[in-house]
Amino acid sequence: MAQGFAVVLDLFVTFFKIGALGFGGGLAMLPYIEQQVSHYHNWLTEGEFLDLLAIAQSTPGPIAINSSTFVGFRTAGVIGAIVASVGVVFFAVFAINLLSSFLDKNVENPRVKQLFLTLRPITVGLILAAAFSTGQKVLIDWPSVGIALVAFFLLSRFKLHPIVVVLSFGVTGALIYMFA
Repeated sequence: MAQGFAVVLDLFVTFFKIGALGFGGGLAMLPYIEQQVSHYHNWLTEGEFLDLLAIAQSTPGPIAINSSTFVGFRTAGVIGAIVASVGVVFFAVFAINLLSSFLDKNVENPRVKQLFLTLRPITVGLILAAAFSTGQKVLIDWPSVGIALVAFFLLSRFKLHPIVVVLSFGVTGALIYMFA
């Protein structure tokens, strides 16, 4: 019983830290989530983490919530899923409620504007780091590189809806690898 409680508490604390330090949204949080769940706690292998990314990106909802729910469930069942999900949003809900009145009053303050201008490139860097780290693991052969490049081209050039791209290339990838 105590060991189960310790795991659930560890899930909450870990995902609370991820939520508290995860500036820039779910994609920017990915390197930190990976470090915590795959390298520090060993809750998921690297392969399982890549599966988590596919599931979290393909299902509705924010990636941080989907990730925490998946890891929590895999680690401690339904209670783990609930606790990890609450942990990842707890700080954000608290901080938004606390900061919203301050930001409303200071939205035109030059220092506040500069803070947000500074956070933007940091967020892009975190997202690029996640893309690079994930790309190294999933771009393992020419078909996977081709799928990634064509998907990127279709999304950026033709502004196709991401769901259309995910479904289309999910079927395409399944067919390629089924007959390879």
